[in-house]
Amino acid sequence: DFSSNNLDSAPSEVFNVKIEGLDIAQIVNLAAYSQVQADGLVDGNLPVQLRGLTPVVTGGQLHARRPGGSIRYDSGSGTSGNQSLDLVYQALQHYQYEVLQSSVDYSENGELQLGMQMQGLSPELNNGQRINLNLNINDNVIALLQSLQAAQNVSDRLEDLLNQ
Repeated sequence: DFSSNNLDSAPSEVFNVKIEGLDIAQIVNLAAYSQVQADGLVDGNLPVQLRGLTPVVTGGQLHARRPGGSIRYDSGSGTSGNQSLDLVYQALQHYQYEVLQSSVDYSENGELQLGMQMQGLSPELNNGQRINLNLNINDNVIALLQSLQAAQNVSDRLEDLLNQ
């Protein structure tokens, strides 16, 4: 019997998902952040626990393979008015990293939390100044997938109307 009551009360096991050579460019494309371009390969481990049919990741770790890669971020505006934030935006306009490490947590409600530490340089900032960055990224994956699905449905409907 696979009713949800039985699944929710069943003991949940943790299994490890081993990541090898995951292409950062593909992850960025899936996230639909058009202002971000990135490359490089990552390896790591994601301990996954199923709670009912819902995956939960606690304490996942990812790290970039050598020699690293690059990140290009177009903030879309000249300045934010916040000097520290503007410096980060400048650094990420063309950031070349040698080290990228990330903690990964994913909760039952779809909230993804990435804690990233990067070491590298920005060729366009102070003649290639070395910069270490710590970034925290939070996003609700379920909401993101729903918005992508809604956008696709609108696109499909418009295409149907135009083809009539």
